[in-house]
Amino acid sequence: MEAKVTAVEKLYKPASMVHLPTFVAPGFNGPGVRKLSTMHISSGSRPVLKFGVVADVQYADKDDLVKEKPREDGSKRVMFYRSSLDKLRRAVEDFNRRDVEFVVQLGDLIDGNVSQDLSEKDLGTALAATEELDVNLYHVIGNHCRSVSLPHLLAELRLEKGFYSEVVAKGWRLIVLNAADIFRGAVDANHSDRSALKAMCDEYNTVDVPWAGGISDEQMQWFDNQLRICAQQRQRAIICSHYPTWDEAARDTHTIVNAPAVLEILDRYPGVVVAWFSGHDHLGGYSIRKGVHHVTFEAVVESRADTAHGFVGIFEDGSISIEGLGAVSSRELRVEETTGVPPVSGETS
Repeated sequence: MEAKVTAVEKLYKPASMVHLPTFVAPGFNGPGVRKLSTMHISSGSRPVLKFGVVADVQYADKDDLVKEKPREDGSKRVMFYRSSLDKLRRAVEDFNRRDVEFVVQLGDLIDGNVSQDLSEKDLGTALAATEELDVNLYHVIGNHCRSVSLPHLLAELRLEKGFYSEVVAKGWRLIVLNAADIFRGAVDANHSDRSALKAMCDEYNTVDVPWAGGISDEQMQWFDNQLRICAQQRQRAIICSHYPTWDEAARDTHTIVNAPAVLEILDRYPGVVVAWFSGHDHLGGYSIRKGVHHVTFEAVVESRADTAHGFVGIFEDGSISIEGLGAVSSRELRVEETTGVPPVSGETS
């Protein structure tokens, strides 16, 4: 699928082909992970890819909301709905200054308002705040995005479907999933959608929380095929999904309902997927599973700072640097061993 761009599109030169490693990295808080105040770039080293990330803006023209359950340190959790718009604008300005190659919006661009009409208005306002972005903007659909009808949402995001992929540089593919594909809280959800989600929750012994979302069989087959293509073409993949898929990188109530099936697909293609980037769990998180870095980005809407976004750098050796601003954590995710890219598959897509 062709990338969806903002009003102004800046073309960039693709990165050169590199020999890419299979990750064998330490676990969370191990020697390969440490907090950073700025992005780490070794002397003479440049990232193969550098892009911006923003998650859970959840803009709405409505009053702030104090969450019932506080943070672990006892501080209040507040949803700053209106002011999240200015944080998004600052992120756009920063992305333009820092010369990123593209930006990923990890879902829940809006929160949803008291009516569908107001939610549609909020969506238009939030999208207008991204119009000055100078590079490709890849949208991920979140559960709160479904407070407008899916046809309207796709039209506004300039997407044909909620899941798509694109080669963003030579040897690198960005895969965007829609984990709110099956979501009973959608404004246009029908009885079939609600029944499908309940059946999925029963099958995977998952708590059917109001925000629970799952991936359809059609999208799962498509996802498997995308990773097969990556293996055949010796590409590495970056997965972007609003929902996390690994419960050590987020609270287990915030992962994809059918996450075990998604992880099974990942496991079929060892060494192909570099990272799984998500939002949804506003508190953020990180863990590594079978060489794949699972990073949950903190939410814009709960940031007490004047911004909350990140810059991701992926290096030739497969290491990842995340420079977080505002509420977003900075991380350096290293590689301990490299074994080369997986062999090219003989299958045809």
